[in-house]
Amino acid sequence: MNENRMQVLQMLAAGQITAEEAERLIAALENGGSAGVPDAGAETTPKARPKYLRVLVEAEELGNAHGPTKVNVRVPMQLLRAGVKLANLIPA
Repeated sequence: MNENRMQVLQMLAAGQITAEEAERLIAALENGGSAGVPDAGAETTPKARPKYLRVLVEAEELGNAHGPTKVNVRVPMQLLRAGVKLANLIPA
């Protein structure tokens, strides 16, 4: 069960919404959010493209029988930000 559906069920259990509202919300989640209340910010702002940190390494080592060493890595910036936030939680 995904997080959004679980959140709707918790709101229903807490009495914050009615059963009919919960049914409409779950139906909207299953239809990709197109049914029910439209997202207010979706139409006005375009979806941002994900940003990456790209690491390119090309090293020619002497004595390497397999040729030059090449590394091409793309790391999502969101992953780096999450790692920094987690590192701040670790005690010194």
